Amino acid sequence: MILKKLISIVASAVMCLVSINSVYAFEASDDPSISICKTEFNDLYEIEYPKVEKDKINSSYEKDVKNGIRLIMFNGSFVKDPGTVIQDETVYISLQKFAYMTGAEVTINRGQSVSININYNGQTLFVKSYSNTDAVLNDKSISMPRRFEMVLDDYYIPLRFICEVFGGEVNYYADYIYNFQHDVRDDVPSINIIAISMDQDRRVAYSIQEAENIIKIASLEKYDQIIEGLKERNIPDYKNKSIYDPNAIRYTGYDLDRYYVFELKGYESLPILFNKYTGELYSHKAGRSFIIIDEGFININWLL
Repeated sequence: MILKKLISIVASAVMCLVSINSVYAFEASDDPSISICKTEFNDLYEIEYPKVEKDKINSSYEKDVKNGIRLIMFNGSFVKDPGTVIQDETVYISLQKFAYMTGAEVTINRGQSVSININYNGQTLFVKSYSNTDAVLNDKSISMPRRFEMVLDDYYIPLRFICEVFGGEVNYYADYIYNFQHDVRDDVPSINIIAISMDQDRRVAYSIQEAENIIKIASLEKYDQIIEGLKERNIPDYKNKSIYDPNAIRYTGYDLDRYYVFELKGYESLPILFNKYTGELYSHKAGRSFIIIDEGFININWLL
């Protein structure tokens, strides 16, 4: 009888302390590759991501809602199934998704009032009760702008606050297609991107001029490939064929988080993304998807 009671007490204690540290951390960074296309269902879109985990499916589906589709870019890469919600104009994210995305250690203490402890990069946020705004950050009492919310078996936390309290930077980019691809089509949803950077200890960024020079080299290499291809196809006037000016590269004045956004004259609807920290080049590709971002320069030979 005593042994039974002891087992019951231990089991209760284990149930009260629930850790979600077993959630695998998001491993991708500095890779904005993504593909978004329509499905046969109205307002349902398939999104393909780089495969960052072995044997894991790298696609998911998003429903176009009133505010469009929301994507999260974390440290330069898109996060699969971000699952954000909006309440009172505040974007919330699942606590489990935040732990997966950042690698933060989260402990939930299910006592009389549910308290939550979040450890990230040597910093600790202790929320005394998820249902109010009192919290302790690194032993200092603070008041959160919004309380946590419980939905089913998970807790939803205000995204901007939780990232910024741990030293992150959050930027919101509305209607990506309209603003970056200059596309005013009304048959595709608004693609809104929440970009989060939590790896500020980075090397010095490339300047815009350095980025432009690197893109021009890639542009000229592509141009030479196209000329060679036309020559191999025995097109007699390939030397006079007006393809594009490989030096007509222009910085748009816009950045997408850590990516400078450039344009090639004549192909403005296919922006070029330059990672200001790694020097890597990504661009939009033509295809059935209304958004395809992939490594390298624009694949112009597909368009000729």
